[in-house]
Amino acid sequence: MTKNSRELIFARINKGADHVRADPEAGHRDRKNSLPSVDITKTLAVLKEDLESTSSDLLLLNDRHELGNTLIRCFEKLGVKKAVIFDGEMPEGGDLRKNWQKDNKISSHFELLFGGGTARFLDDVDVCVTGCWSIVAEGGVCIVESSSESGRLSSLLPPHHIVVSERSALVHRLEDVVDGIKTSKSSFVFISGPSRTADIEKQLVLGVHGPLSLTVIILP
Repeated sequence: MTKNSRELIFARINKGADHVRADPEAGHRDRKNSLPSVDITKTLAVLKEDLESTSSDLLLLNDRHELGNTLIRCFEKLGVKKAVIFDGEMPEGGDLRKNWQKDNKISSHFELLFGGGTARFLDDVDVCVTGCWSIVAEGGVCIVESSSESGRLSSLLPPHHIVVSERSALVHRLEDVVDGIKTSKSSFVFISGPSRTADIEKQLVLGVHGPLSLTVIILP
């Protein structure tokens, strides 16, 4: 693909994105009436095993205030410089924005963008940090609402994707989320690890049709 073709494609995507009305509250909708309670210890064990089977990372935090430092360590490990954080759909997102904007050390090492849709970062962002609607332990599936502030494209185009969720959003099986999905007005993106294909000579290649890596952070 030539540079001019690439620019033309992104220009069309950005033009379309300007007309999409994101739902900034989607990531914080009350799921208590649609998601069943689970054995959290057993569910986390299954989630860890299944995420590892797809080359994804799982980070379990015991304190919500650890989120900021954990994300910085993730950025450093991934070697990224430009990050988009959709703090409006993340637990503790508001505090994260305030703390990072006051920290000159962080702002000097990373270029951080907070929320604001997709058009301004699609072509050159390194990592996208989003919330999610639910996480299914079996298969390690992150479910993101297309109507959320981050939208569908933010989970497909950046090289790296970090999902931040709470234990209360965890379910054991896919059928546990069916009722909630049926009553939602949004469509959903199901993310089960980094993008991968073995179409060419049966050689497994990551990051062809989406992110090269997926990291899931679970808050208490």
